[in-house]
Order: sequence, then structure tokens, then C-alpha cells
Amino acid sequence: MRAARTLRVGVIGVGSAGQRHVAAYQKCPRATVVAVVDPDPDRGRGVAHDIGADYFAGTDEAFWEAVEAVSVCAPHNVLASHAMVALARGKPLLLEKPMALTLADADAIVAAAERAHVPVMIGFVHRFRAGAQAAKRAVVAGAIGAPAFAVEHLVSGGGATPGWIWRREVAGGGVLLYNGIHGLDRLRWLLGQEVTEVYAHSATATREADVEDVLVATLRFDGGAVASFVQHIAPYPLPPGWRSEIYGSAGAVLMTPDDSLIQADSRQTTTLRAERDDRFLGEITEFVAAVQEGRTPAVTATDGRAALAIALAIYDSAASGRPATPVEPRTARGGPAG
Repeated sequence: MRAARTLRVGVIGVGSAGQRHVAAYQKCPRATVVAVVDPDPDRGRGVAHDIGADYFAGTDEAFWEAVEAVSVCAPHNVLASHAMVALARGKPLLLEKPMALTLADADAIVAAAERAHVPVMIGFVHRFRAGAQAAKRAVVAGAIGAPAFAVEHLVSGGGATPGWIWRREVAGGGVLLYNGIHGLDRLRWLLGQEVTEVYAHSATATREADVEDVLVATLRFDGGAVASFVQHIAPYPLPPGWRSEIYGSAGAVLMTPDDSLIQADSRQTTTLRAERDDRFLGEITEFVAAVQEGRTPAVTATDGRAALAIALAIYDSAASGRPATPVEPRTARGGPAG
């Protein structure tokens, strides 16, 4: 079989997430970053220089001619607009979460992807953690029986978080859209069930911001499972406090911050430790393979839309003090009605 040709990639936005994408592409033998876009010329030119790519201040004609696929790693409020331009150009797209700030924009991206007939992958990079992959295999194999209860928990320090995530006009929301949406996707993926109802409370407790830094919710799923969902990023140093736990009728799997997987059943409890975990390389490798093989990627635009719908329902519940239901796609194809 002939080896796949190297895919020429452009990265739009080289802040913390974009630089991780660039580093992962550098490790992927089937792709190379040939163009970098960033509104900060010092940062953009610096990244481009380091990897031998061209720098662009914006996505002009020369940029689109240079690239075959793009990673969009911009702030939340411009993700959807960049995505729509890329899809209008017929470019395969790796789009960072939360993909958009409204369901109308998310639906438009799903519909545009279908019209363009190109792969669109959402950056739920946590699915590519070694522990998460092992947990998914255990659940699918029936090792824990029927999933019944889950815990998704993040309480940690946030010294390295970019400042814009605490500004509503740019981020659209706080800890939920920045980090919690990973957990929402992880719960859907691991349980293999869809959220039917949420009930939530939120607060801004430990920083000056106009978005939440504390969020607590309960989630009900269509397969009968329920989940506890807790998110907080503090502005002072704390040890890693992330964990995902899935409890079933016959056992449980628990993921820990060091990417170990604890698996328990009625006979024993075992701990599996990952020797190597490069989740961004795993994500980039899957995206490049999907593009070159002309197939649907492991994480789709529909997955992104589903997680965003849950997140927006959580915000609705926190605002109203009542349970809320995630909004289903307006049409069977996921595009906006009418």
C-alpha cells in the first residue's frame, strides 16, 4: 500500500491550545503545519518561525491556498465564524471545543460540514487519554454491567488559564464552557447514553469575573443512568482534582488525574497505570487519518453539538432554578429549520 502523502495543515490561533496542536502535528509523520494565523504578530510569528511555517495575520486568500486542512484553536466567540469560512472553502476541520456559543451556530456548522462532504472533528481531546480509552473498552465489553451512576469532578487550581476565559463577551461562559464541556462529552461517550434533564446551580465565588467559576449539576440519561457533575477552577494553586467515575450493575471504572484506571468488580480491584499518554498526539493522529482516509472522525460535529446543548441547558437551569432539557437538533440532519 502506498504511504499517505503529508497533509498540509494551517493552525488558526496559537495560544495555549493552538501551541499544543502545533506540537502534536510536529510529532505526526503524516502531517506538517505550513501556516499559522494569530492576531498577535509577535506570538504568531514566533510560533511560525520555530516550525518553519508561514505567518498570516488573518485568513486571507494566500492562507487558504497554502493549506489542505485546518485546526481552529481561537477563543470561543470566533470559533463558529472561522469554522464556517473553512467549510465554505471545503477544508477538513479540527475545531476546538465548545465549537460555538449558540445552538444555531452549532447547527449551521453541522449542516455546512454535511454540504462540504469533509471531515469535521471536535477537540474533545480527553477522549484520547489512555485511561479514558481503557475505561471505554471496559464499559463496551460489559465489564461493569449496565452503567447506572457517574461522577464527573474537577476542582483544581487555575494559574495557567488564559484570562479571556473569565470574560463573558469572549468565552460565553466560565468553567463549564472552558473545561466542564470535556466532562459532558466524556459522560455521553462512556455511558453511551444521552442527557434528558439537568438541574444546576452556579456561582462566581473566588475571582472577579462575569461568568461562573463554580458549578454543580445533576444529569439524567435516557438509559436510566444519573450523574453528579462538579466543576471549579480556583485562582490559587491546588493539586490536580480531576476524576471520572462510572458505576455499573456489576462493577466500576474510575479515572484519576495521573491517568491511572481503577477497575473493580465483585471479585477484585485492579489499577492499570498508563505508561504513555500523549492525548493531543492521539487526537491529531485520528484527525489526519480521517482526512486522508475520507472517513468520519472518532469525534464528530454532532458530538460537539450534543455537548453544547447539555451545557446550555445547565446554564438555563442555573438561571431559572428549575430543571432543563437539552434542545434536540431542529431537523434530522442537524441543520437549522426553515
